[in-house]
Amino acid sequence: MSARGAVPPLGAMCGSLAVAPALQHLGRKRSLMLAAPIFVMGWTVIAFATSSAVLICARITCGFCAGLVTPSAQVYVSECAHAKTRGMLGSLPALFMAGGVLISYILGTWLTWHHLALASALFPALMFLCLLPLPESPAWLLSHGRVDEAKEALRWLKRTADVAAIELNVVQKADGKVAPSTVAGGQGERERRLSELTERSPRTPRSAAPSTDDELDTHADEEIADIAADERRRSIVMKRPTEGDLSLKSFLRRPVLYPFGLCLALLGFQQVSGIDTVIFYTIEIFMAAGGSINEYFATILIGVVQLVCTMLSVLVIDKTGRRPLLLVSGATTALAMALVGAYFHLHERGRAEGLGLLPVGSLVLFMVGFSLGYANIPFLLMGELLPVRQRSVLSSLAGSFNLGTMFLVIKTYPQLRHAMGTDGTFWLYSALCLASCLFVALLLPETKGKTLDEIEHYFEGKHQLAKEKRKAKLAAANSVINKV
Repeated sequence: MSARGAVPPLGAMCGSLAVAPALQHLGRKRSLMLAAPIFVMGWTVIAFATSSAVLICARITCGFCAGLVTPSAQVYVSECAHAKTRGMLGSLPALFMAGGVLISYILGTWLTWHHLALASALFPALMFLCLLPLPESPAWLLSHGRVDEAKEALRWLKRTADVAAIELNVVQKADGKVAPSTVAGGQGERERRLSELTERSPRTPRSAAPSTDDELDTHADEEIADIAADERRRSIVMKRPTEGDLSLKSFLRRPVLYPFGLCLALLGFQQVSGIDTVIFYTIEIFMAAGGSINEYFATILIGVVQLVCTMLSVLVIDKTGRRPLLLVSGATTALAMALVGAYFHLHERGRAEGLGLLPVGSLVLFMVGFSLGYANIPFLLMGELLPVRQRSVLSSLAGSFNLGTMFLVIKTYPQLRHAMGTDGTFWLYSALCLASCLFVALLLPETKGKTLDEIEHYFEGKHQLAKEKRKAKLAAANSVINKV
């Protein structure tokens, strides 16, 4: 059971490693489109497999495609969304994953696994068709010097020319191509932008201020070209890293390693909470508990709870912020896993009479807590925290780490049960959920309402502050030595 359950995550880990060059060279949208037909092929082979070897290979293929899609979708959505709605839109991949799990639970109740595989092949085909009219990520287009295409993508996303030009400035600055003073945001921005254009542009006298969207867009184009040229000259003098700088040295800087470490920790906590043990072994857990509720009905109930609570998280995340939801999520999942462990502790000693609903209620509570935070926020933060220059590679590595951890959790669950008992296994998950609360409370910054550029500058600022503190300590030490 553990080997069959762990096969897809193993393939997904390989797929997530392989997606980095596709994200970097093909783009976010085309990386998703590349995975779709392979996904369809994998599910079709599963449906008609006649041997265990073919079935396992096909499941690895589907897992590989899932590894391609997960980081690609998260980065694509995060780069296309506005800062004010990025939390909600960036959580949609997790919401649809929850919907997919529920659909699989429901269809699996009535369909054979052959027919379920054929039904599953329809979804990547639908994804391919839905991607056709969508634009490429503006950030990726800008990083490859395709400014006009980036502007068209922003127009498509915003439907307003002046907002598109302003958002272009934001994205260009995030790629290191626009001076900080040009970044726009907030209410009344169009009026401020008009004022700046008339005051700063020698080509436009104050009396000839642009008054229409087309005129504003034209002046924005001219200003963008001037600023980009100035910034290129400045970057040559300062020898600052560029989008194409993917040397080892560029990855070993604190402003890169620190947010990357935060992402790895959150993705790791997501998996060691026991979520995939619950998803992959739900029926087995209920059968072992010997409760009075039909295990297939309980599985569907958990899927419904996961979908509804993930939807709730999507709706409130831009109001509450990321940290509060993660803290609530960690505390709730810790309590739920402790209750599951307590039930099995009593059940194995014959003292669980009348507690048949406790495992169902506890796993429902776990899914409520998990879906409010850890189901979607670690993936969202992967698209927010990672610096734009290294985002393709780092998101691939982070996704692979997440899936590798999933593989280990699924693979080791039977061994943990044998070594620690079922109660001890769930208590271990509970302790790890509590540890995640401490991590979030002490180390994770809030990103609600911040642009990707502001988030990146936050880590750059922390790095600079740390350097200044080290210099001050060194100077103080030298002063003491000199006095002696």
